[in-house]
Amino acid sequence: MSTLTLDGLDPGRVAASLALPVSAATRSRLLATPRLAPRLLGLIAAHDGLTPWQDELIDPAQRWLMRLDQAGLRHAGLAAGALWHARSVRAMIMARPRTQLVEALGEAIYGLAVAHVELAAEESVIAEPETLLAAIERDGIRCLAAWSEVLPAPAVPWFRLKLPEDAPPPEERHRIHGLLVIACIREQLPIGEGAP
Repeated sequence: MSTLTLDGLDPGRVAASLALPVSAATRSRLLATPRLAPRLLGLIAAHDGLTPWQDELIDPAQRWLMRLDQAGLRHAGLAAGALWHARSVRAMIMARPRTQLVEALGEAIYGLAVAHVELAAEESVIAEPETLLAAIERDGIRCLAAWSEVLPAPAVPWFRLKLPEDAPPPEERHRIHGLLVIACIREQLPIGEGAP
């Protein structure tokens, strides 16, 4: 079984790459058909000028993020962003704001951020929960994008197909510190397909 699956790719990017003259409902059914996946991945590669996907494109130790479906990738992004903003997560002690964070992140991610505040890259503390959650999502995606930049060149555009079309690019600080954050997630937080 291939590490890369269609359900791991961003639906908007897949639709743009396939450009099939069918309705959205029909396209969704096609994408949900496992036996068509190799052919559809081939069409995406041809359309976008990518090296056809093979698991051998990347080291086995790096395949864990490639395996994730969209829910698992979102979970990994939230975990990365929570670690990035761990000082703010830990500082949010009032009952209602803390509850908002735990509901949005989950207990495991919240606990990971509080336990690993030394990995926080963001120095400033964000006191407003909605602003903090937006920053967590944004910087989590940037950490994932920074991680993809260290992959072998043919694998980078495949990983980018997993990220939303409007994903912000990583800044230099994400390229430096984001890799530590991603390594911590891999080591400390079990993330698999369909992670909450």
